[in-house]
Amino acid sequence: MKILVIGSGSIGQRHIKNLKSLRIKDIQVFDSDKKLLKLVEKKFNIKVQNKLNFEQIDCTLICTPPNSHIKLAKLALENNSNVFIEKPLSHSLKGINIISKIAKKKSLKIFVGYVFRFDKGLMKINKILKKNEIGDIVSFDAYEGWHLSNWRPWQKFEKSYTSSKKMGGGIILDGSHELNYLQWIGGQIDYVCSFYSKIPKMNVETEGISEILTQFNSKTIGRIHLDFINPKYNRHCEILGSKGSINWSYENLTLEIRKINGKKKLVKYEKDPNKMYVDEMKHVINCINSKESNRISLDDAKKTLETSLLIKKSGIQKKVIKIPKN
Repeated sequence: MKILVIGSGSIGQRHIKNLKSLRIKDIQVFDSDKKLLKLVEKKFNIKVQNKLNFEQIDCTLICTPPNSHIKLAKLALENNSNVFIEKPLSHSLKGINIISKIAKKKSLKIFVGYVFRFDKGLMKINKILKKNEIGDIVSFDAYEGWHLSNWRPWQKFEKSYTSSKKMGGGIILDGSHELNYLQWIGGQIDYVCSFYSKIPKMNVETEGISEILTQFNSKTIGRIHLDFINPKYNRHCEILGSKGSINWSYENLTLEIRKINGKKKLVKYEKDPNKMYVDEMKHVINCINSKESNRISLDDAKKTLETSLLIKKSGIQKKVIKIPKN
């Protein structure tokens, strides 16, 4: 299999490292930053492209800022390459239906990097909820926070795409993992209401903190907190049901299940934050080889993007917004 990685920043390098660990021998990389490209060539001993070339590329990984995703995906698909797009899918809905049509016409696959669908804790939660082990779901409470300076410590955070409106930054889009996994385990979101703001004295263009209220399936209440100001990395979710509760802590890699009869169970899983990224790449390869069905599809990512944009609209208009049905 021949794989092209476009973008050699932190996530691009992570994917290169993981693909090499999966014994993918033909990996190529392209980046408009020629200095960074040389460093990556030396670090990983792989072939670099100074000009984009999709010849015989089986899958293109797009690891660039969100505002470039759809244009690059279209180019790759037109050249008969399957496509993996890092999250968020884009900064707008423009062009998404076009790449979907191209992929279907050419029988190609599109994946979007919502890697938490491969987290062992969330996968277990999904199974528990499907079995109705904690009864009817009453509420979700998801939290993600970490100071932006820690996201990419080798560069000034003011210059990162997360800080740029034009490039599709901001905590609502860049922190959309929470929304995506809640849509996965919780189902259809019917309504959203949000408040968000910039962080004082951070010198960034985009929102840095957001509180989001949601209603799932016309009954379940959800809350999502997102920020890039917390000095300590914090990511967790509490789910309340009519028969019990689940507490998931990503930073501790634990899952606590409590029942109303007093029984409780603590599950710990492997402390390797990179494993879900490896599993994600395994999944992409297996899907291309027709061994698995796509779990990180374009349709799911499009729904997350649509909802994220309506969350932003809610914050601007200061009102509850109804989410269109699928």
